[in-house]
Amino acid sequence: MELIILKQITTQPQAICGLPDAGTPLEPVLYAAMSRAWDRFKQTFAWSKNSQPHSFVKPTIEMKKETLPDGSRRISSASPPPRTPEDLKQDPMHVLLLDDVITRGETKFEAVDALRAQGWSVKDLLVIVDREQGGAPQLLVERGVDTHALYRVSDLIKFYAERSLIAPEMYDRVITYLHEQT
Repeated sequence: MELIILKQITTQPQAICGLPDAGTPLEPVLYAAMSRAWDRFKQTFAWSKNSQPHSFVKPTIEMKKETLPDGSRRISSASPPPRTPEDLKQDPMHVLLLDDVITRGETKFEAVDALRAQGWSVKDLLVIVDREQGGAPQLLVERGVDTHALYRVSDLIKFYAERSLIAPEMYDRVITYLHEQT
């Protein structure tokens, strides 16, 4: 699994940022997986040639959500990078954004905007599941962020159907629903 994670990321991250609330607890898990993978597979990655051991990622970034008057929540801020804006223009600090799922991507847009407003460079989002409802391609087109999913929901549904863990009718309903949503 560690190799799958790292092979998908095209830009060396200097920080990890889990989106509140579901992505935040995934940060230490990803950090540990990347540490193990780095030691075992570092020659595999294009961005590893200029890196020192364990230099693939440093801090985690705290993101904050605020509650709006209507009771909804939105991402409002991110920790600033540990360098000056002038330094960042010449050598940006890349952050790997992390979350559990992507559907339409609304919170991902908020997170990318908040991180970039603080001076971070965001090029990659890693999610556990892409629900295939338009968020990943829209994030790439509108913000230039590549979404890397460990699983697509259609692959998971197919897996369950092939093993008779869900009824064929349920498989058909879910696949039809996914096609209608895109």
